[in-house]
Amino acid sequence: MKQKFLFAIFFIFCFQQLKAQSSRQFPSEMWHLGELVLLSGDTLSGALKYDFGNDAVLINAKNKIRTYSARKILFFEIYDSTVEDYREFFAIPYRVRSNYKIPVIFEVLHEGPLTLLSREEIVQETTAQNYNYGYYGGFPQNNYYATQRKLRHDYFYLDLKGKVVSFDMKKRTLLHIMRRYSSEIKRFVKENRLHFNDQNDLIRITDYYNTLVSEGNSKVKS
Repeated sequence: MKQKFLFAIFFIFCFQQLKAQSSRQFPSEMWHLGELVLLSGDTLSGALKYDFGNDAVLINAKNKIRTYSARKILFFEIYDSTVEDYREFFAIPYRVRSNYKIPVIFEVLHEGPLTLLSREEIVQETTAQNYNYGYYGGFPQNNYYATQRKLRHDYFYLDLKGKVVSFDMKKRTLLHIMRRYSSEIKRFVKENRLHFNDQNDLIRITDYYNTLVSEGNSKVKS
């Protein structure tokens, strides 16, 4: 009887967790107040919803919803209430094949001589969870599989020549991208215990690199 009761409690807990996960909304699923600037020069204000999967933006202006592809977009800015901050996105030509570029939407995380860009995707992740509903280890341990949605980010770097390269969050790749000051970057990362797969740390590293570039250029000019 005790075993059935504990299992029922466990089942209710799992159901509540799954319900909470399914009701959670990510930024790309929400409408945000903002502005959209088109290549034509027109500026539209209203509620915006971005779609990385289709490289498009929906805008609800004057109770009318319109969709614009990346080919028609210059940039857009939104106020994201989930992070309580403004976010900027640009449509930038990106090489999808050896000799073929198309406009792709990127979020700008840090702008400078080397600009850090990001694209996000909602993914399903299934993990095995262990539970034991008996007291003092009286019942065998069991597994159940929980599926939850997560937000995954892919990172890119844009140089002053307009070239966009993908960053795989590996140390070797980043040091190659920042090879002009690779020794300084290596030391900065070690001293501050930074990680290459953490967005805030990447922003700090990129900001430091851009500071080195700006200082180096100033010395050359003087």
